[in-house]
Amino acid sequence: MTDKFINTNLGLFYNKPDNSIKTESEDYKVISRHKINKPVVFVGAGTCGYGAGAGKTLESVKNYIHTKKIDIDVVELGCIGLCAAEPIVDVQIPGFNRIAFGHVTEKK
Repeated sequence: MTDKFINTNLGLFYNKPDNSIKTESEDYKVISRHKINKPVVFVGAGTCGYGAGAGKTLESVKNYIHTKKIDIDVVELGCIGLCAAEPIVDVQIPGFNRIAFGHVTEKK
């Protein structure tokens, strides 16, 4: 997923509230409000996130998922918006709302 793709499609999405944009792209489903089929972990990895240790957090999350052989998508995001709480990790499980956790380090 590229920044150009996200910026273009988010701009179109928010400028057309009737949701008239149709796409089959899996990338678009990540940034839209489609239902998910399996758990997703979102890691805020903008400049503020990396400055607060998001790189190590992301690596730790990926290692844990690999070690435990869990079928989860990991999505690296830009800034989530609350820089003081970085690194921020959001978790969404099918059928439930997305939940955010702040100050997530590689150890917790």
